Amino acid sequence: MDFSKPNSRDANKAAVDSTLRDARKLVSLLEDFDGNSSSHEPLLEQVDKIRASLETPYNTMMNMMEKSCVSAALYALIRIQAFEKIPEQGSVAATDMAAECGVDVSVITHAMSILTLNGIGHESQKGHYTHNAQSRAFHPASLGGLSSLLFDFVRGWGALPEYVKSHNPEDLYDTNKTPFASVMGLYGKTFYEVIDAIPALRAQLDSSMQETDNYISLPGLAFFTQLEAARHCTSYGAKLILQDLPGVIASLEPAKMPGIEAMAYDMFTPQPIKDAHVYMIRRLLMDFSDEVVVQLLRIIASAMGPKSWLVVIDTLGDEQPSPSGRYATYWGFMGLTYCGKVRSVGDFEGIFDKAGLGLFKVYRTNDSPTAILGKLKKTSSWREILC
Repeated sequence: MDFSKPNSRDANKAAVDSTLRDARKLVSLLEDFDGNSSSHEPLLEQVDKIRASLETPYNTMMNMMEKSCVSAALYALIRIQAFEKIPEQGSVAATDMAAECGVDVSVITHAMSILTLNGIGHESQKGHYTHNAQSRAFHPASLGGLSSLLFDFVRGWGALPEYVKSHNPEDLYDTNKTPFASVMGLYGKTFYEVIDAIPALRAQLDSSMQETDNYISLPGLAFFTQLEAARHCTSYGAKLILQDLPGVIASLEPAKMPGIEAMAYDMFTPQPIKDAHVYMIRRLLMDFSDEVVVQLLRIIASAMGPKSWLVVIDTLGDEQPSPSGRYATYWGFMGLTYCGKVRSVGDFEGIFDKAGLGLFKVYRTNDSPTAILGKLKKTSSWREILC
């Protein structure tokens, strides 16, 4: 709508009528809401649709600024290690937070004002802050760690104009010449080398990715979270082996991983586990170019037996960007800063084929992660049942 033009009354009236219809649909969705993530996302989409129909361009610009401010405030407090100064019980003074972090108190008060204004934390009295449910959810060891990493990608986007001026076009696909590494002060290193070079960043990323399991459901494959997979595997005499780089494996706590065997492994080397029932890759392939992904899949395919299956859990993009796939579009833009790529079903079919695999089935979700089942093309019939 454009409320700034007096002669646009009829157009505004028509827009209001359309918004009322959308609002009635929202009421219907609320009445039918069953608490599941599959019905939660349509609710949010309908709310966004109503807001978008009411916004002027200026409102849209201000909304962009507000979200940027919240992300920046959270990023600043986490990176200077101020956010964790808020105690689990009771309050903390901004002056104490500033003193412990070695910053001027205005850094704390301005950033905390932005967060509390948006429901993250609570100002119990002037200049004193306490936790609430939202601030606990955005603790650095939870979603806050992932949020901070996402803001580092924003820094990479900000560097793109100067990057493309000073680099050849093909450099954007060189894993050692990424905008992300440049803004992190580690130009020449790959994405994961940058992550590993900053211990706090690695710890936050690992903990936050575990936390996202609480927000993601995969219909038909719900048992493929780590602990559920362990229980599933041990129920018929198999075991679950978790592979990662030595530094990650060393940071794990065995007591929190019953039934899981941890193994240090570099995925660019031959896979030591042969003929497994299931090989699963979670949230990894989108961090690499097609060429590298084909290389990784060939390594796995060489270890697979006639009845082995490959499960890929990754963000799935649409063939064409759409509102329902907007998160995949956002992730794809992030990938531009570190040589990653969000793929469509057609993209996965292509890289599977090059790696000697066939794509068997795709389990879609309303959230961004998606499960894709693959199998060696040259072996058993597709009619075989998983496991």
